[in-house]
Amino acid sequence: MLQQTTKLHAYSNVPNLSQKILLLNGHPVIASYTITGHQQFDLCQEENTLLVVREGAINIKCGKLDHMVGKDQMAALKHNTLVACKCF
Repeated sequence: MLQQTTKLHAYSNVPNLSQKILLLNGHPVIASYTITGHQQFDLCQEENTLLVVREGAINIKCGKLDHMVGKDQMAALKHNTLVACKCF
């Protein structure tokens, strides 16, 4: 079952977000998020997350760590961590 919604999590303020979630027995298994344009937002994911950048780049800031993830690169984000993101 593929479900499409418009909200990532209660702690994020992501404009222009498109989200698709694959559910198994009512539980999310795989989620895909597409963010268009230059955006800046905070993200608090409930699960460990593998972030894959398909186009453009995203700057991730978590505490003192500030890292740029470019096209065709990945970043692993630990669960229950607040991350400041900037897409361009």
